[in-house]
Amino acid sequence: MVKLKFKIVKLSQTYKDILMLWQKIVKDRFKPDLIVAILRGGYFPAKILSELFGGINLKTVEISFYKNLERENKPKIIQPIYGSLKGKNVLLVDDVVDSGETLRLAYKHLLKKEVFTVKTAAIHKKVWSRINPDYYVHEIDWWVVYPWELIEFSMVIGRKLKKEGKNLRETSVFLLKKGLNLDGKVVKKVLKEIVF
Repeated sequence: MVKLKFKIVKLSQTYKDILMLWQKIVKDRFKPDLIVAILRGGYFPAKILSELFGGINLKTVEISFYKNLERENKPKIIQPIYGSLKGKNVLLVDDVVDSGETLRLAYKHLLKKEVFTVKTAAIHKKVWSRINPDYYVHEIDWWVVYPWELIEFSMVIGRKLKKEGKNLRETSVFLLKKGLNLDGKVVKKVLKEIVF
């Protein structure tokens, strides 16, 4: 059976966590001119933070470091940030800081854009991370599955269980017992159409 220590976070908890993250930033009196989301995971928290800061501009940088829950050798910028950021106060946002390498690469990329200040924020930080974001809500030692990753997570775990000889029904039951916050019919359809 798949040996992966993970926790599925509900959407309502994610909103509470992003609000707590925003409150920490406000308490520190940091006022960003714009927010940069690290794609893909950082987009949802960055969008909510943008709204909480009155709808300030939101840009993205896409960095690849994981493929099917497996870490690749080093992160790579797939889509850089376009446009001038000269003299801006930037809040760089991701959902989770694992090793810290993705955050470090995005931070260096922003410095090349001649920003005034960069502060970093994430909902979760792994205990083993070599980088501490300026703002985070939880320090953890498990894999986080966010609401925006449920389909992808179902497919990845489905493929792993299929390799172990599990069938569609066994895989669906496993995922639903682990608290996957999706309708059982959706899980079965995704697994049937894409994995099995």
